[in-house]
Amino acid sequence: MSDISSSTSPSPTPKITSNPKKFSGSNAQSDSSVCETYSSTDNIAELYHIEDQAATLKQGTIPVTLYYITLTTFWQQLDLYAQHDWADPRDVALYQQIITQQRLFQFLQGLNNDLDEVCGRVLAISPLPSLREAFSMVKKEESRRCVMLLDEPYSTPKRFALLTHQSSPSSKRGRP
Repeated sequence: MSDISSSTSPSPTPKITSNPKKFSGSNAQSDSSVCETYSSTDNIAELYHIEDQAATLKQGTIPVTLYYITLTTFWQQLDLYAQHDWADPRDVALYQQIITQQRLFQFLQGLNNDLDEVCGRVLAISPLPSLREAFSMVKKEESRRCVMLLDEPYSTPKRFALLTHQSSPSSKRGRP
């Protein structure tokens, strides 16, 4: 988001940003009060609630795409709370690798048991694929099942372009 500031006044006007910690006004005391009032990064109860929702989310009866979007939304919210002071840039890279692997495992663990085979294929790849690559593999498997199997929870006859009808021998009377 872009900052909004007044261009009509040359006086130091506070800039409004999407992050209240980046608020830059002329009074340091008002800056800290704005952060205390509007910042949610220190809200431990909210952080706990998001962590709990992400950890307990299972695919259940929802399609893989909706499950993936919901889970990544929780992770994006959690990323807003992440505030680390890294002494070494290599620590940042290592931390990102750890988080990426944990999120891949969490995604796979929340999938339905009927997708265990594709989960096994994902885990057999060395090095592990990215979360997006794993999602793509799982989505392709779900799509294949929806086309091939009519008993899947997401597949209905309305989704098929071609339906066949078996005719009985009595319906063929009168045809040459």
